[in-house]
Amino acid sequence: MLAGVTLASSSPYCCAQQTPPVTPTGRAPAETPAELERMMLRVLDFPYDTGSERHKFDWKIGTFFTGITAAHRATGNPRFLRAATDWSKARHWKLKGTPLFADNLTLGQTYLDLYLETRDPAMIKDTRANLEVYFERDVIRKKEFYTKWKDAELPFTGRNVWWWCDALYMAPPLFVQMYQATGEQRYLDKLDEFYWDVIDYLYDREEHLIIRDLAYLGKKSPGGKKIFWSRGNGWVYAGLVHILERLPENAPRRADYLRLYREMTVSILKHQGADGLWRSALNEPEWFPEKESSGTAFFCFGLLAGVNRGWIPADDYLAPALKAWAGLKTCLDKNGWLGHAQVEAEKPGKVATHAHLDYAQGAYLLAAAEAYRFVSTATNHAAEAAVAPSTWCRIVPERLDDFAWENDLVAFRTYGPAARAAGGPEDSGIDCWLKRVTYPIVEKWYAGHLKGKSYHKDDGEGYDPYHVGRSRGCGGLAIWHDSQMVLSG
Repeated sequence: MLAGVTLASSSPYCCAQQTPPVTPTGRAPAETPAELERMMLRVLDFPYDTGSERHKFDWKIGTFFTGITAAHRATGNPRFLRAATDWSKARHWKLKGTPLFADNLTLGQTYLDLYLETRDPAMIKDTRANLEVYFERDVIRKKEFYTKWKDAELPFTGRNVWWWCDALYMAPPLFVQMYQATGEQRYLDKLDEFYWDVIDYLYDREEHLIIRDLAYLGKKSPGGKKIFWSRGNGWVYAGLVHILERLPENAPRRADYLRLYREMTVSILKHQGADGLWRSALNEPEWFPEKESSGTAFFCFGLLAGVNRGWIPADDYLAPALKAWAGLKTCLDKNGWLGHAQVEAEKPGKVATHAHLDYAQGAYLLAAAEAYRFVSTATNHAAEAAVAPSTWCRIVPERLDDFAWENDLVAFRTYGPAARAAGGPEDSGIDCWLKRVTYPIVEKWYAGHLKGKSYHKDDGEGYDPYHVGRSRGCGGLAIWHDSQMVLSG
């Protein structure tokens, strides 16, 4: 029985504390950050006339663009941002179909990613309105969505709405993103309510893997084994990363999501092939022995993301993550096409060696973005070790005459006359940038800003947590006169 399951703690890392990632010497992807960025751009530029469905409103292209926005967050390259923005504008920032069907929510993840960069309410207006149904219902009506429920009215629960494992990639991250956008706790409450009801329904606590849906409970393969579909588990594993990287540290069930991620990690790695890849039948590779790239890409993404964020120890998990990355690269051709992916399915099956599948391209981009993060961090650690603590300052005319200075511990800036003349929100307060590294970062962060990468987000080196506006920030002069603050020039 899966109902009412409590997550086991037999995984050796399920109770480990979250620690900063470790970068073991001599273990990293073979590519430089620039080479990895070029690989991702090849995937972006792969011709539209080869089977891509980028004009559609479905989960396949939605998954592709979750990879595009991940590539932008990792690299800061404006081409990824522009591609995602142009595609979203062409769809008028709208979802299509009933929001009760999780596949239809996938597009919203890209809209929310872009909204969190710019805070333009038009980007999420339709998605936000569509999600209201989740707070208004007690039942699913007959014939309301999907033929599965055509003959019955059912309780409005996670297991009845998100009844198949793929749904745990398509829908849950959107609820965390909406919490980030609005600050409304109800989105996290609904996420927890639905997500853990599905896990109670589909999670096999003996194998620490997910069955695709209830139709596979008790079903056996021709070899007499339980049926665990690689891409299905990949959907769940990758979805967990999207949840955890956005979920507040003090969220009530964060530890449960992290425990599930760690338990799945241990089980997934039991079935990795000698070539670093997985087969479409996760626990029975001999059933369909061809290498399969879409599930592998999701697993590679999840492993590298966990190492990069300190959720799993690099000493134990970096090597299999890099082995997965090396195997995955053998499936990408020089034009940016990812082969050897299983076509649209719900169970293990043969791969399509030459088909173009947008969701597989998106999964590859997710993995490549994490490889980029890892290599960039390793490069930065090497730079940090080579540079003695120092101080640095300069005027930054490319950003409205800011004046910035830093040492090995912290960075500051003040706003020049050009910023005040432009009528922006900043005045003469002092801004503080918090650093996690000892080497200089101001030049790099300003360069990223000009490419569209926000220094208000922490990508491992630190971030700018302040929105100074007309306040004094962490310092600055003003006098108090007639019950109001008069700012220094």
